[in-house]
Amino acid sequence: MKPSSAHQAGWAEYGYCADCNRFQWGLRWHMACTLQGPPTAFALTASRTDERETLLDLRPAPMVGDGPPCGP
Repeated sequence: MKPSSAHQAGWAEYGYCADCNRFQWGLRWHMACTLQGPPTAFALTASRTDERETLLDLRPAPMVGDGPPCGP
């Protein structure tokens, strides 16, 4: 069964696609992958959502002990 666009109506928005040089209506799929290929994170956003902000949200949270040591 093909999903109808009525399910997307609450999320979908108009957004500008610079590659196509036109406006589009719908949703945008973002995915972050490792250099080897497996996906590490994904997000589904409205078309007008800034890709740079979404990328910052997809970054993994720092693990305890990943940073420089604290204190002297």
